[in-house]
Order: sequence, then C-alpha cells, then structure tokens
Amino acid sequence: MLAAQLRAAPGLEGLAEQMNCSARTLRRHLRELGCSYQELLDELRFEKAKQLLASGEWPIHRIADELGFSETASFRHAFVRWSGVNPSQFRP
Repeated sequence: MLAAQLRAAPGLEGLAEQMNCSARTLRRHLRELGCSYQELLDELRFEKAKQLLASGEWPIHRIADELGFSETASFRHAFVRWSGVNPSQFRP
C-alpha cells in the first residue's frame, strides 16, 4: 500500500487510517516485524530509486520528485546514506 504512494507518502497516521487501524496498532505490528514506518519508507524509496536509476530514462530531479522528495539535494543525501554513493555514480 505504501509503495504505491511514495510520491505523497501518507505518514504513519494516514497509512493506519487507510488500513482501518490505529497508528498505535500499526506501529506495534511494524515493531513486531523489526522495523519502523520510516525504515519501511526508506527501504521502499531506495528500491524504487535503484530501479529508476538503472533504467537511465529519468533525470535525477524527476526521480527525486517521484519518490516524494521536495528537493533534489535531499534525495541525493538520502541515496548516499542508503548506498554509500551518489545517484549519478549508481547509474550504469
């Protein structure tokens, strides 16, 4: 559900509402799975970023927008944190 909404991620409360449960319940279920909302969001964004970068079709600023980053620089910083390299270095 969250993967389909990366451009405008609903936040923990919004996602819980979409899933017809409370934010507390969703947080508990995620904790039982060993992750948090932010970790899940980052993982989904990273996987999608790798796919889009590998295709080579979109410029980096468009990928950043597609993943819900308000600034290209924020996406670049996040990608370096996730992978250890800049998005442009990741491209084939």
